Amino acid sequence: MSIGNGGSGTNNNSNGAGDAGNGAGDTRDGDDPNNAGDDTDLIAKIVFTYRMTGGPVAAWGMTGRFPVVSVAHMQNRLVVARSRLIRAMIVDEVTQLILDVYGHNSRGRVRTVLNSMNLLMLRAPGQMDHIRNYAELYDTIETTRDVEVRLLHFVRHARTLPDYELPLEVPLLFFSGRLKVHPYCIQGSFDWVCEENPDGTTRLPHGMDHGVQILEPVAIAIPPLPPPQPPVPAPGNAGNAAGNAGNAAPQLNPHADSITVHWMLYER
Repeated sequence: MSIGNGGSGTNNNSNGAGDAGNGAGDTRDGDDPNNAGDDTDLIAKIVFTYRMTGGPVAAWGMTGRFPVVSVAHMQNRLVVARSRLIRAMIVDEVTQLILDVYGHNSRGRVRTVLNSMNLLMLRAPGQMDHIRNYAELYDTIETTRDVEVRLLHFVRHARTLPDYELPLEVPLLFFSGRLKVHPYCIQGSFDWVCEENPDGTTRLPHGMDHGVQILEPVAIAIPPLPPPQPPVPAPGNAGNAAGNAGNAAPQLNPHADSITVHWMLYER
């Protein structure tokens, strides 16, 4: 699976709902109608968990959870999203949770940054928490239908679990590897986050700081040090230099013992 650009784009996983489990191709039929009430109760015991991965924003340690019933519900033994675009609802829920922790941000800015990230969801319950087992979510109706089917597998899996293993978690990943954090940024300040394209152009600029556009600091070029110069020889020929060297006063070690110094002077 390749990481694309944010929530928009063509859904390449529209047929991936069948990956949620072998033998579950017909996911909307074959249940006992007497279990409909149980499934309705179980979906209330399933929660989305989210975390950031990749890039400096992931170092902020933003994690959280929210109930699946905030974006979907059971209807005729099926999981039905509360909106045509379930990804947008998930982003809204995470935006509110982040604002509860980092309240100095504006809702619009947090949502814009989150929406620029790639959002991924674990394909099926019981799978290993590895990037290859995640499917990317898009702002498309096809993604909404896929998530509904995948959530139905989580509901059926929750039916087999004892109460002490509930609530069942549905992991979400926000990939923030393309985001950059301003060097003067305070942790959790989304206005100081930007995104660049691979070619270096800005895809998501910084926000505003007291009405002033935040810009990247100007890089100061440090001039290189000049290369060392060879020592300049003293004027005169080599013979005079040798004679002068013989008449030169002895160089005393300033750290030598004082008695040794006086003895050397007496000998002269």
